[in-house]
Amino acid sequence: MPAQAPATATSKEKEQELFLALRQGNLEAIKKELQQGDVKLNRLLGGYTPLSIAARNGHIPVVKYLVDEAHADVATINLDNQNALSGAAFFGKLDVVKYLTEHKCTNFKPHKDGTVALSLAHSKQHHMVVDYLVSKGATPLPKKLSDITTLFYDEKANAEINIDAFTLLAHTKLPIMPSQRIKGMAHGGTLYLYQPQVLLQGDDAPCIDAHLQEAAQKLGGTKEQHKKTDPIVGVTCAYHAIKNGLVGLMLLHDYAQLATCNDSKKRKKIAQWVNADIKNLTDLKTHHFDAATFLERLQAKIWMINYEQNSEEPSYQGLNVIQEHSIKHEINNTLNTLIQERSINNQYSHGTALSFVTGITLKNIYCSPSTNSKETLYRNNNITRLITEIESSQLKQQIALFRTQWHYRHAFSLGLDTKSPDGYGANTHAITVIIEKRGPTVNVILGESNNAPHMAIKNIVFDFINLFIDATKCTLSNAQLQDLTRHAVHPFGCSITTPEKGLPSFESLVQEYIRIKNNCTANNAYLLTKRHDAHYAFLLLSEIKHIYAKVLQRGDSKEYMALLRVLDAHGLGNTMLHTYAKNSTELKPLKEEIALHTLIAGVAHDELNERMITFIDKGNAAKVLDALRAGASPHATRDGNTALGIAASKKDLSIVQLLIVYGAHVNTCSKNGSTPLMQAIRETQNKAIIEYLLLEEAKVNQKNNAGNEDLALNHEYCVIS
Repeated sequence: MPAQAPATATSKEKEQELFLALRQGNLEAIKKELQQGDVKLNRLLGGYTPLSIAARNGHIPVVKYLVDEAHADVATINLDNQNALSGAAFFGKLDVVKYLTEHKCTNFKPHKDGTVALSLAHSKQHHMVVDYLVSKGATPLPKKLSDITTLFYDEKANAEINIDAFTLLAHTKLPIMPSQRIKGMAHGGTLYLYQPQVLLQGDDAPCIDAHLQEAAQKLGGTKEQHKKTDPIVGVTCAYHAIKNGLVGLMLLHDYAQLATCNDSKKRKKIAQWVNADIKNLTDLKTHHFDAATFLERLQAKIWMINYEQNSEEPSYQGLNVIQEHSIKHEINNTLNTLIQERSINNQYSHGTALSFVTGITLKNIYCSPSTNSKETLYRNNNITRLITEIESSQLKQQIALFRTQWHYRHAFSLGLDTKSPDGYGANTHAITVIIEKRGPTVNVILGESNNAPHMAIKNIVFDFINLFIDATKCTLSNAQLQDLTRHAVHPFGCSITTPEKGLPSFESLVQEYIRIKNNCTANNAYLLTKRHDAHYAFLLLSEIKHIYAKVLQRGDSKEYMALLRVLDAHGLGNTMLHTYAKNSTELKPLKEEIALHTLIAGVAHDELNERMITFIDKGNAAKVLDALRAGASPHATRDGNTALGIAASKKDLSIVQLLIVYGAHVNTCSKNGSTPLMQAIRETQNKAIIEYLLLEEAKVNQKNNAGNEDLALNHEYCVIS
């Protein structure tokens, strides 16, 4: 017999061989595997690139070969969101850190790459790596928390609070160039960035099961669905970003009060607030703020407007941008109420608590520095574009406030891509960015729900900060600054009755809301269009609600009456907003919200019915059962034909049985008067289905619209003994 040719290794085996050679530092074997071309250089092996594997294991000859000769991409992100440099720093491989830092292809940035690498090395006590990174320009972590003199700047106040509970993960500082266009920055300034430890995302609590059971009882759905969407135990970066933003703003507010208060009795109380705020960064509940209850109430609102609540699959995980903007009023109202309760001078001015920003928004601002006319903005019912425009306008307002005020403080939920080296991309992860300005000093606090600096400190964060501190990045004329700051009390700088200087009017917003809402109720609209319009209407309603609250809080009676006239003229005055309590933190839905929820739930139910009928068409009994369990109606119809009639015209008895078990009426006719029995006889003559329908008391002498009877069809299986 001829000798058999040796078996060739599979690509999987090749990858395993390369992985082992990288772990061992076997340079010759690595060269051989890569030169054969069976394994791509930047492919992830076990979740890591070949360069990262070599770097983590400290094999400097292999690292040099991969970078210098094989031209490996040093910026590629592993599954753990680290690159080769941060991995080497984490494992204390000083020679690799030096090489990657000093190599020209790395483009090492001390404020970004150095900060992340230093933080990871510091967490594992790799002091030599830390010292080296400091020598290359990275900012050292403070030896004690009282050294953070830009955040905790008052020695007397520091003696009364527990600063050590504020655990710092990463820190850097950068100079701010002098600018005559930014108040306080005529001679330049300094930016200080801090990433404290926060509550860990998905950190399980003992009460999880009871909490999920309660959510299912209160809101409907299943425990499994709530586990996917829950703000405490689910995929929850957006909820954490909101919570960290509110807690961080309360901490800065309370500390500022402590630093300026001279009343010893009041100081003691304020110090308790500050300590509770610090504790709230890593805990859900304190005596002063129950973040768990607050987040659960937000989630209840989201559940109400989530059109997938009746889906056969678990609902959307986390928050999407439409949902975020639909709850922004509740977020602002909660913070304003909490801070007003803590303002010892009772002179707190209501403001916007938190803004939402994405990479698309940043690119929109960088690419479109001038303010375009927004008079017809609300008439564009492209939700994604509208949200981008809203975010861009609100961000410009915050930039204008930052540049025109000596003191400034605001929180942002910033969406970035942790798998991307620069943070731009579609894989969105929400982090908190709080910007506080005191003249030439700017503090930035980052909150990231995995406590991972490499997931938060990316180019996109510094691009975002530069919009504020660099007047050349977002060019605003004096007239634009005046417009934006004067109208900053309104989302979108909205004038009440008529467009003013390119700003949209409140009246145009209300008119568009009414038009879109009417579209939702049109019987001839497609389901997808109805769902889109319902969500669009919810978004517009949240804008109306937000503006109403701001006008009410300002106390300008002339402006309030103008707004009320617009609402009354469109039938919204008595049904929506008159019962709003301006100091209430209760998130009770308004009548209009309930009406929209009913509409969205109806669309969801219709969509679920449509999906079920598609499963019937395809003969997928398991999916039909899933849909029925999720709430699909056994009486659903498509083009006038009943679900049971469609099933009877197929050949799957199990689907017919399922529909009847769940309540389908065996003698309900289609629009042409045909019963399921008629359809079974006419279409398939399936004996099992016909006999089952007869067993379920299907009428055999029913006539359709053409006057035909079942028995008149003269089929042998309809003969009654």
